[in-house]
Amino acid sequence: MALPEPVLAVRELPYLLRLAAISALTLVACEWTRRVVAPLSLAKKPSSKSPNNHPRRRVAAAVASTLPLLAFFALAPLAFDPVAEVMSCAISMFVLLWLAAFKVVGLLLGRGPLAAKEWNAVQFAFVMALPVNPVLEPTSSSPPSSSPPSSSNSASSSSKLRRVPSRTRISEPLEGGATRRIAVCAAKVLLLAAVVSVLKVSREQPGKVPGWVLPYAYVFGLYAVLGMLMDGVGSLLAHCVGLELSPHFDTPFLSRSYGDLWARRWNLVAGHSLRFLVFDVVAERRFVKQVGSKRSKRISLARRMVAVAACFVVSFDFFPSEI
Repeated sequence: MALPEPVLAVRELPYLLRLAAISALTLVACEWTRRVVAPLSLAKKPSSKSPNNHPRRRVAAAVASTLPLLAFFALAPLAFDPVAEVMSCAISMFVLLWLAAFKVVGLLLGRGPLAAKEWNAVQFAFVMALPVNPVLEPTSSSPPSSSPPSSSNSASSSSKLRRVPSRTRISEPLEGGATRRIAVCAAKVLLLAAVVSVLKVSREQPGKVPGWVLPYAYVFGLYAVLGMLMDGVGSLLAHCVGLELSPHFDTPFLSRSYGDLWARRWNLVAGHSLRFLVFDVVAERRFVKQVGSKRSKRISLARRMVAVAACFVVSFDFFPSEI
């Protein structure tokens, strides 16, 4: 299918110029979302002085405020050639067309990280423009006791304080200090270098690398790139702006089953976006999340299966190569 002339003209511009333009427009989109879209959230009670008190007017205003953003998210990946610039095209589709769009729609519905609390301008742009999830709730739910534990139950209390693997790590911070994160980031850099060398040999010398190695190389390459940028560099930058990030991956090589891999260990940022905007909507049977409400723990098996199927359908439609 022939592309429009404006798209072809944009692709002829220097790569760094296109990248800088998309980055600048993304920051403008973040500020527009914070100043215009956030006050129109359907989960908030409208002010008595607001002209959009009528439900239909509120919905119309909210939808109109997001249309320019969704149009930008859809058009931005077209600035890159999907053949010659496949990584830039894929990353822009994943970060903007999927994650950023989901976060903006979730903000209107009172769901997701942007609607979880009041962020300042820098934190809001960081959460919206990057494939990250901030830690929104403390990892320890039990309040500290005012009296010291007795010696009789010290053994049982110490065993309870040991970390038990949770069903999801999306609400838990990254483990270890800066030294450990730098070491993990360096290890993923070495892994990425090994993957790049394997792909280079397979391209320059066809047939030398077995065919079954290439799928594993792409998987480990994706794990190294996202883990290096988000769990390494991204976490250090987030700490500078006062954020604590949840892990992007949770040791996927320790998975015990395919369900454990996809649901709890692999690409948790994408899984979380599907959870708050697709699964929870189907499970709760309402689009707009009520203020102060929590997802019910009692969900029928049929509704849960429908919600999971909806997540798979949406993930295939938005970014088929992710699964």
